[in-house]
Amino acid sequence: RLALADVAVTESRLETRKRLYKLSRRQLEVLLGRYPSARVETSSALPNQLPAAPGGLPAQLLTRRPDIVEAERRVAAADARVRAAYLDLLPRISLTSSTGLASDQVSDILDGKFFVWNLIGNLLAPIFDGGRRWAEISRSEALEEGALAYYVVVALKAFAEVENSLSNEFHLRRELTALQRSVDESAAAVEISTDRYYQGALDITQVIQARRQYFSSESARLTAQLALLNTRVDLYSALGGGFDSSSVIENRDSHEGS
Repeated sequence: RLALADVAVTESRLETRKRLYKLSRRQLEVLLGRYPSARVETSSALPNQLPAAPGGLPAQLLTRRPDIVEAERRVAAADARVRAAYLDLLPRISLTSSTGLASDQVSDILDGKFFVWNLIGNLLAPIFDGGRRWAEISRSEALEEGALAYYVVVALKAFAEVENSLSNEFHLRRELTALQRSVDESAAAVEISTDRYYQGALDITQVIQARRQYFSSESARLTAQLALLNTRVDLYSALGGGFDSSSVIENRDSHEGS
């Protein structure tokens, strides 16, 4: 009866795996822009070897992340507002009219009295506007400080995600090495117990126990292998892409060109 119960539990787990497998295929099809019919072709086996992440990854890789880009744009916009607020303090004297001809103010400049009083009026305007322009400068500078603080938070979050992924991958690789030893030893135990069973030295229950141990070790190894692959996906996501830094240079050049 216990054996039948084990079979039922295994069948239940198999159906769970099938359900999750179809769910993953539908999610993949949505990402590919296809109808979620769970018919996309996938590999039936996990990769046996996953190259280790290269050492000395440049921090510039993080600039591909959408949240880093958005934080950078916030800082740039806030800085532009501060500069615009300071420029608002300067006297407003146009040198050309909207028609492209010389402005009337240019001829007025030739009148010394008008020029002096007009210049004084423009310089004193920030004083007699109730402090509005200086208040706008203070507000813009506060927004810039907030944008910089937000950028720091986003950058630290990105660094933490990368560090966590690298650490997880390091420990999962060591875990896989240990689990592989467990699988090898369990397989050897199955072979030995089977031989001794046919020699009449062991009963069938001990062979079954050895096989159970083998399947348990192999299941744990596959679970760790899947976790390693998911960790690599997390690392790619944390970096905003793969390990190639050429895309960072191309993005920078395109931004500078625009």
